[in-house]
Amino acid sequence: MLFRWMSSVSVMLMCVSLVFAAQGKKDNLKTLEEDLRSFYKLTKVATLDRNNVTSPGMVFVIRKDGLPADLASDGTFVPSKVRNGEVSRQGGATAAVFSKRTTRLLIAGERVYLMDLDVKDDRLRLGVLTVEMSPTSGARQTRYRGYIDFEFPKDTMRTMDADTAKMAIEAVLLPEQKVLVSAPTQKGIVNQDIVKMIKAALAEDVVLNMIGNQPAQFAIAPDDLIALKNEGVSDKIIAAMVSKTQPSAPTPSTAPSNAVASPVAIDRGKPNDAQILAAIKRDPNRNNPKARTALVLSTTPIGSGTRIRDIDVTVTAFQLIQWGEVNTAGKYWPVELCVSGNADNKVIASIMSPRERAANGIPQSQQFQTKAQYRLFGDDFGDLKAEQILVNEWRPQDSVCPPGSANRSR
Repeated sequence: MLFRWMSSVSVMLMCVSLVFAAQGKKDNLKTLEEDLRSFYKLTKVATLDRNNVTSPGMVFVIRKDGLPADLASDGTFVPSKVRNGEVSRQGGATAAVFSKRTTRLLIAGERVYLMDLDVKDDRLRLGVLTVEMSPTSGARQTRYRGYIDFEFPKDTMRTMDADTAKMAIEAVLLPEQKVLVSAPTQKGIVNQDIVKMIKAALAEDVVLNMIGNQPAQFAIAPDDLIALKNEGVSDKIIAAMVSKTQPSAPTPSTAPSNAVASPVAIDRGKPNDAQILAAIKRDPNRNNPKARTALVLSTTPIGSGTRIRDIDVTVTAFQLIQWGEVNTAGKYWPVELCVSGNADNKVIASIMSPRERAANGIPQSQQFQTKAQYRLFGDDFGDLKAEQILVNEWRPQDSVCPPGSANRSR
């Protein structure tokens, strides 16, 4: 009898303990969700119109290509999956049933709102909504909405803290404020940035790639180089820093870099090639999403989709196609050129390492060639200025240079 009573008590205690364990697990998940919601302000939209943002929250920049999203007004969505920082799309019957022709893949560099956050036993689900409106088949504009499941081994979430969860989230979605803080400035990378990369155990070729492709302002006095060596920076990296900092001496046939072109007035005749190249390099419209020097890059990984807003275009050469008639009223020369150069995307560079860019097929820089039209004019001081003529509609064939106008350096 005593044995039966003790067995009953043991069973009761075990049940109570399971109930408390389940409640504790539930409380941990709830606490994690509340912590994340307090850090990431969610965006609110109108109930009947999800394109209508009523209370904007935190904006994120996508770091990985391939996140599927559907029209904001849709009622069914197939979430993408993230495991160990890698994005994969849902497959099988579920994806087949809910697949749509209107589904599009979000790309690195796009901005999204966070509109939902839900923590379960083995996954963390985020709902995102594009910041920018996009045109549909008609004249209507729409946002796109998608869901991302960050998957973890079972019961991991019950002991996970908010900082660990944020690390997983921000490998795919980085708060825009962090992008702005980490984006390269005009000053560029400095000695301390190199030391940080070495301390983080980045590979030597990654650091060298960063030195070669980013603006920099290194201190290379003897004491500075000794300090770098003491911090574990390799001789090869130090040599690259010195080479980046030291100006190259002009050759006898090359004019000094500070040479100033002769002042140009529009009534003195057509400007020469050197003056034209200097002017189109400073063209304020060269990065404009409606300029042909930007639009030609919209068919490349660097400028595809919404990335076209963030590309940085550098013109390096041109070939004359034709001159227009001088506009005496506006005092400018219309000219059509075949221009070439290269471009980068600074937003992508700030959120993705060279290795991540390579894995996503996004090169460090992209060369281009395009036909473009400019207005050339003299300013109040007689210097030549160039302004590219913007276009409202563009097709890839619009950028094809005519035969015989292959660019060459000027």
